[in-house]
Amino acid sequence: CRLYYFTLCIGCPIAQYTGKKFCKGTAYIPWFRHQLEKHDKMIKKIYCPECEKLARDMQNFMIEIRDHLIEKKAQEKGK
Repeated sequence: CRLYYFTLCIGCPIAQYTGKKFCKGTAYIPWFRHQLEKHDKMIKKIYCPECEKLARDMQNFMIEIRDHLIEKKAQEKGK
């Protein structure tokens, strides 16, 4: 995220996939809010079972994006 945040998400694969900047509508937002609201932490790590669930949701979302990019690249090669 830090790679793209300061450039307003230009080139970010998540922004390209969702069509939204700053991870809006992704699994990251619930994770980030939980970290701040429940643990009052900016250092994001697993503090409780809900943290683990939210982290897995984000992991699964990233896998979905990766698979989409792999498929897209394969389709472009086939043209």
